[in-house]
Amino acid sequence: MANVGQIIVRYILFILLGIFVYIIYDSLFPLVPIGKSKFAFSLTPVPFKASIGVVIIIGVWIYMLPAKRLEVGRKSVLVTGCDSGFGHALAIYLDLLGFHVFAGCLFKDGEGAKELRNMCSERLTILQFDVTSQIQVDNALEEVNNKLKGELWGLVNNAGILHTSEFELTPTSVMEQTMEINCLGPMRVTKAFLPLIRNSKGRIVNVASIAGRVCVGLHTVYAASKAGVELFSDGLRQEMVKWGVNVSIIEPAGFKTTLFSEKALESMYKSVKENMTPTVKKDYGEAYMKSFQDSLMSLSKMPKKYLPEDISPVIDSIYDALLSTQPKPRYTIGTGKWFMLFIGNCLPTKIGDRFLLKLAPKTLLPAALFNQNKNKDV
Repeated sequence: MANVGQIIVRYILFILLGIFVYIIYDSLFPLVPIGKSKFAFSLTPVPFKASIGVVIIIGVWIYMLPAKRLEVGRKSVLVTGCDSGFGHALAIYLDLLGFHVFAGCLFKDGEGAKELRNMCSERLTILQFDVTSQIQVDNALEEVNNKLKGELWGLVNNAGILHTSEFELTPTSVMEQTMEINCLGPMRVTKAFLPLIRNSKGRIVNVASIAGRVCVGLHTVYAASKAGVELFSDGLRQEMVKWGVNVSIIEPAGFKTTLFSEKALESMYKSVKENMTPTVKKDYGEAYMKSFQDSLMSLSKMPKKYLPEDISPVIDSIYDALLSTQPKPRYTIGTGKWFMLFIGNCLPTKIGDRFLLKLAPKTLLPAALFNQNKNKDV
């Protein structure tokens, strides 16, 4: 739901739009002098011009008003990645609203799944769900199909992982895992459950990231996986029009979930350190790696204004995508979202890169480059 600030901004935009429309209209029908009179008279009466502007403003206002929401009724939704983060919170929220929730968890008997069992109603069903395993996807499909008899209203592809490091330092196993979970996972799950979604003319919601549209250094592999989700969703949305199925993309700009916990970040650093080849280890050097470690760990302490802990805007967006009578193709949420999109999509690439380099986690110069510069000075 839009807050007061968003509503005020929206109305200001409407007023500015009205002024703009009037200026354009007045340029097309300027004041034209009649006869020899020193006074100019408009061929088109001012009230008529004003009425045109008012009609357009009202039309745009009606179009931009929050769409009506469908009743929850007996609708069912499958959410992947419910062990923690967005998926965990979403499963609880949807259950509270009255949905029949199928919560896919990587660990069916893990802490996250136990919390869901304790906090949610009997409507919620925990599924053992590894999105990289076709066997587990098929088993989940069979269980959902048996309970719903062929119809599923919503599918939320939320499962995902984050890895932060330069591409050259990213272990091949991590690259493959990231693409498998973040990109191929939603495809695999969607392909399996699509007949159930088509039968209900329901909704598919894919959780991508603003990184899928604008890449900041040290997130290259992650950004590539989310860019795949973006394009997959775009193509699927077009293909599903004939079936009456809506496809929406959720693009968080950065929220503090377990992906940014100290434990997760330490694990990232450890995987990088243990998988470096001798050549790469020598070229980057200990000083660089120490600065990389410090920069990585600082993400867990990032101020809330840059990395909010309140994930409710993401949950609200997914809820809207599931029940709005006019779901948006994209929901971009988070601090600095429009600034990031402007830098990445509007500025010339070389200029945009300069800004994005300043936003990337800071590290020292690799040893090989440092030594080259040192020799030049000598």
